[in-house]
Amino acid sequence: MNITTVGIDLAKEIITVYAQDATGHCVLSRNFKFKELSAWLVQLPTACVVGMEACSTAHHWGRRMQAMGLQPRLMAAEFVQAFRKSKSAKNDHNDAEAITIAVRQPTMRFVAIKHEAQQSRLSWHGTGYAKAGKKSAPPSSIDAVVCCWSSAIRLPVVLRHSSEA
Repeated sequence: MNITTVGIDLAKEIITVYAQDATGHCVLSRNFKFKELSAWLVQLPTACVVGMEACSTAHHWGRRMQAMGLQPRLMAAEFVQAFRKSKSAKNDHNDAEAITIAVRQPTMRFVAIKHEAQQSRLSWHGTGYAKAGKKSAPPSSIDAVVCCWSSAIRLPVVLRHSSEA
């Protein structure tokens, strides 16, 4: 297998991968669990381009892929949507294929991969804790932070305002 481009559709438990060779032919299309994906990614050639829709988990995987010598590219979901073959049949396989096609486009705009500190700060603000007057965040926003971080969660320390003391 001479894989040059990979499209990954990230989900909570199953990750769908669609891989192409230099000519754009499908070489691999399968599902992985989170633990299996890392072992498979290590086997890819170092110049391989890996596309994903931008989300918190994609930034985490992007950092891991950079450490492996791969070239991760994150794209906004609305830019990938145009490359889906069927608008009515939205599923993980079609999404992974669309990501693979989109990442090969010369005019595609990519999202920069965030460092852990940047991502931690954005996650913190997204929960609502950082907003003045909120004592707790809704459970769904806390779940989102926990779900999006595959590695250790590092949330910034919050200092009480002098008016609350």
